[in-house]
Amino acid sequence: WGIYPLFGAPDMPSMPLAPRLAAAPDRSSVTDLIARAEAHLAQNPGDVRGWDVLAPIYLRLGRASDAVSAYRTSIRIAGENLARILGLGEALTAASGGTVTAEAEKLFKKAA
Repeated sequence: WGIYPLFGAPDMPSMPLAPRLAAAPDRSSVTDLIARAEAHLAQNPGDVRGWDVLAPIYLRLGRASDAVSAYRTSIRIAGENLARILGLGEALTAASGGTVTAEAEKLFKKAA
């Protein structure tokens, strides 16, 4: 039994993920919004704007390898720009534990 019956809400109905993702974005948590964006990009992998938005969010949340992948996808789809080059360099540095890799250094020099 544990303590859930004492402090939880065993009479509340379950809350499946799909209806929560369909809820208004202003009521959604960051995790739900990211899941919604990921689902959108799975269906629309060529949406460069989606990748451009998601990549820095991944980086800020400490998901450096996901950020690297998102920046690379964005660059593959739409080419390099300053934000993508710097973002990828920062993500590569974060993914390597703070060490500026040779690839990141090359990107930073390209952006300078």
